[in-house]
Amino acid sequence: LHRIGPEAFRDRALLAWGDSGAGPDDPHWAALETLPDRWSPPQRPFAAKDFLARGEIGGARLGRLMRAAEAAWVADGFPIDAGHVVALIERVRTETV
Repeated sequence: LHRIGPEAFRDRALLAWGDSGAGPDDPHWAALETLPDRWSPPQRPFAAKDFLARGEIGGARLGRLMRAAEAAWVADGFPIDAGHVVALIERVRTETV
């Protein structure tokens, strides 16, 4: 849902439901299809400027850092706590080539 957005998520859920052989009243598939109505991913709590402020420069490395930070943020469960986000940014800077 976070990666592809609510419309594409709903479309994919409906297609998978149809392919599954489950009936039209299946509660599990219905819950999945309506997930975008109940959950919205939080806004990413960091931006390129957060890396630039720590001495990084623009370009390909900044793109890699942003992609790695996004993946780490999702893997960590979408944290918004400032301390966690700062630690995530620093971790990504040291681990990303």
